[in-house]
Amino acid sequence: MTPTDSAPRSRRLNTAYWLLLTALLGLPLITPLLRWTAVACTHDGHLHYHRVAAMAHAWGNGIYVTRWLPDLAFGYGYPFFVYREAAPLYAVLLPHLAGLPLPAASNLFYALTILASGVFMALWVRDLFGPRAAVVSAVAYMAAPYVLIDALVRGNAPESLALPLLPFLLWAGRRWVLFGSRRAFVAGALGLALLSFSHNISTFIFAPTLGVYLIVVGLWSERREEPVSPAPPLPRSPALLRATLLLALGLGLAFFYTGGAVLEMDQVTLEMSTTTRNNDWRYNFASVAEILSPVAPEDPSLLNPPLRLRLGWAPLLLAVLGTTGLVWLRGADGRTREQRLHIWLMLAGVAVYLFMALPVSRPIWEALPLIDFVQFPWRFVGRAALPVAFLAGVGFADRRRPTADHHETGAGEKETGPAPRAMRHAQAAVGGRWSAVGLMVAIALLTLEAVPNLYPRYCQEEPFPTILTVHAYERATGLVGVDPEGSYFPRAVQERPTGSPLEADFAAGRTPQRFDATALPAGATLRDVVYTCHGVSLTVNSPQPFTARYLSFDFPGWAARVDGARVPIAAEDPTGLITFAVPAGEHQVEVRWGATPLRLGLVSLSVLSLLGSTHLTPPTSGLV
Repeated sequence: MTPTDSAPRSRRLNTAYWLLLTALLGLPLITPLLRWTAVACTHDGHLHYHRVAAMAHAWGNGIYVTRWLPDLAFGYGYPFFVYREAAPLYAVLLPHLAGLPLPAASNLFYALTILASGVFMALWVRDLFGPRAAVVSAVAYMAAPYVLIDALVRGNAPESLALPLLPFLLWAGRRWVLFGSRRAFVAGALGLALLSFSHNISTFIFAPTLGVYLIVVGLWSERREEPVSPAPPLPRSPALLRATLLLALGLGLAFFYTGGAVLEMDQVTLEMSTTTRNNDWRYNFASVAEILSPVAPEDPSLLNPPLRLRLGWAPLLLAVLGTTGLVWLRGADGRTREQRLHIWLMLAGVAVYLFMALPVSRPIWEALPLIDFVQFPWRFVGRAALPVAFLAGVGFADRRRPTADHHETGAGEKETGPAPRAMRHAQAAVGGRWSAVGLMVAIALLTLEAVPNLYPRYCQEEPFPTILTVHAYERATGLVGVDPEGSYFPRAVQERPTGSPLEADFAAGRTPQRFDATALPAGATLRDVVYTCHGVSLTVNSPQPFTARYLSFDFPGWAARVDGARVPIAAEDPTGLITFAVPAGEHQVEVRWGATPLRLGLVSLSVLSLLGSTHLTPPTSGLV
């Protein structure tokens, strides 16, 4: 193997070493999740638990991917995945289907999102400041109070999956804009699509941030005098074009979901998700005192302790030290200038995010369309945790610069013989020891401050729940559709159900008989009844015309046909169930759930984006 061949392999092994170290340092932070049948008692954990149980039941009946969950709402169905993200629930569902108890699958999901937050942060920071800085930033992000609260207190599976994607997108996006790597572009586009499938609120918040970051870094790169990488520069397309291409194709891949969620808002009572006091942004600003508060002592007398949305003293202290890099990072080379640029960008990010979390930003909240659906201004405290964690590692940046003979010298130094060189090596050894001590102290401080967040209350859960478990939960809590506000009820549903005749079928293990035989007139008969995943076909013979009733909520996508001809559906008042007219005589009747023209059009746009992501990029530069 030639030295040229061994260099990439050596770099990969070095990267693997530092990423493994990052994951090992994150293990103490996931110890609360090392449970088999118990989960942290979180705000939303029960909701996700029962949604996954309903998905598992649908999977067992051959429904693998769907916008309509047919067995929620006591079997009347719910258009959950028309509006809500599927990725975090599938991430829990798949290991559960592989045999893990559902609580263990849920714990595994949250543990991996915490570790992934560190790994992706490390990849991004390592490109700019070296591996030691990367490790500190990674631990700072994994141990950030907001990251741990999301997993162990809020139980916010969608946002927990989104948080590690943020540094991943910044890492891949930078490599695409600076070096034109096709692999970085594809990773960034797919990552941005996954962000949309994970947490659409995070996409709404973060896509502008990603766009500004890529444009600023790209415009800076076009003005630099020398490359930031030893790789030969590519023929450069404008930075704005590259950033726009990544954003457009990444968001376009998910447009069949995000576009539909926006364009079909009027079909459901989505305003319920923003009008309750708990979800109204006007009541959910953070305060400076809260953001900068120390670790609070536990108060066992509180049954429902308040959320403490803080940044943490240890990461803030390290971030302040990191900003001193603006002083000691000197030099005219491209790498140093890019490092200083990133410090300024992170400071701006902290300022903007914290501004949006505070009441002073109220005029912006009142002016921006759709921002109501962000619900909680304090979400921006969690977004500020990312640039704070980035800055926390800057103080541990690798300050060495390789010279032509591969020895490490300072900027502007010259070789003057063996003695100065030996002196420099001795100084480097001493500096390395102090750096290692500082690294260990920083990691210890970050981990110790996170310890109070690692003692949640635990709830025992049924390892393998059934759809009967879901219906019992709906009845006991009143959260029909496993939805706390009822935000996704079709507007035709004026009276929400408290049960359904379909429950007897579920209890007996039968296919739910959704074509309502009790609505048939006297003397009418049914035959050749065949239920499929999303519908029924049958033959009805009736002595008189009648109004057929199908026990599912009316919603765009449902279609009824009599003798092959589509007939209009009328939502029953006040239940919102499907009804349609059937004439006298013998007729073939079919009820099916399917795609609408709007959804097909949006899917076409996403397919075009997928094709564009594979054909509109330049040849790879070899950088990944």
